[in-house]
Amino acid sequence: QATAPMPGCTMKIFSGDPTRHQVAENVKIGDPLTLVISIDKQEMFGLKISDCLVRDGLGWGEQRLINDEGCPVDGEIMGQFTYNEDKTEAKVNFQAHKFPYTASVYYQCNVRLCVKHDGGCTTTTIDDPNSICISQRSFAIGIAIAGLILMLAVVAAILVLLAKRRHKSVSTTGSSIYSGPYTNTAYSHSS
Repeated sequence: QATAPMPGCTMKIFSGDPTRHQVAENVKIGDPLTLVISIDKQEMFGLKISDCLVRDGLGWGEQRLINDEGCPVDGEIMGQFTYNEDKTEAKVNFQAHKFPYTASVYYQCNVRLCVKHDGGCTTTTIDDPNSICISQRSFAIGIAIAGLILMLAVVAAILVLLAKRRHKSVSTTGSSIYSGPYTNTAYSHSS
């Protein structure tokens, strides 16, 4: 079993393109920003981002931005994090926003360390911005529930058909079938 020192972690918000390294300070609503979360580069650990929220700093309000699966809660406010190849950096572009009653906002995200070599750093990603971000576990649970509901609907339909067939021994159309000899008494030919 290999061991490694715990990597350091940083979170910074840059104005516009993060490669310019211009840390956001005084911005206006709608300005393009990039939130970058990184850990020290090393071979053992990667990172996964989850549970991001923004707070007003007064204790009056907060809004969840990223859920516990790492998926955006509202893509209009903040989208999906993208990860670099070695899983030591995650970033997301978004527009500056604020609470109506305060000028400052405070961001918080959970950073989970994962072991790279075990495939433990696979993240929930979406390539199409119109797609739904969902974990494999949540998807499997949803499919299982949908399958169970479908199976119950089929069983109920079969029971209804069997019940109708069981009670259908008497004709309800008013027609009768006679199979004996037939004589036409209305027309008689006498000579």
